[in-house]
Amino acid sequence: MKVNFTYPKIGKKVELKNRIYKTIKNIFLFTAFICPILNIFIGGKAWSLIVLWSIWTFYDQFISLDMIEYNAISQVVKLIFNSSVLLIIIDRFLVGGWAIEAVPIVCFSGIVLVGFLLFFDFNRQKHNTLPMILLCLLCIISSIIGLSLWREETRWALAVMGSFALVLLAAYISKFGISFISEFKKYVSTK
Repeated sequence: MKVNFTYPKIGKKVELKNRIYKTIKNIFLFTAFICPILNIFIGGKAWSLIVLWSIWTFYDQFISLDMIEYNAISQVVKLIFNSSVLLIIIDRFLVGGWAIEAVPIVCFSGIVLVGFLLFFDFNRQKHNTLPMILLCLLCIISSIIGLSLWREETRWALAVMGSFALVLLAAYISKFGISFISEFKKYVSTK
């Protein structure tokens, strides 16, 4: 008995899209390879790290789409994380001293946007909230650490970020009520 496997032909649009993605990926890889080499030869500050993380952010947000957690909340959280890391890299390697104020403001804005996305369409988004929970916990922990380390200076952005993350987490837990624990077990279940 002879079995013939037939698959549908790949359309021209899909083939063109795959070629464009492959070309963009190769350009990004070439840039990621050449930037550190240029930075070493030219010397100076580590500008290549900023270029590399910017390329990674663009590639991660727009080219390499997530296969599992592709929803509005997880994409906003991913953008907030990548932007915060980029701001910290700029602060550490080019111009220092301002990231302690800028990163909490960016995280606060992300928490506001995530909270709006969650409560605007709660029935659809309630199953996509693990990235939001992780962002809130990270913001609360970093706010506590930041406020305890920099006591001598006014760090209002850290306090606002941590308190709003706590409020969003409390509102999310109160919206779920008693079923929050069983819902949270679904997020971390390995079965």
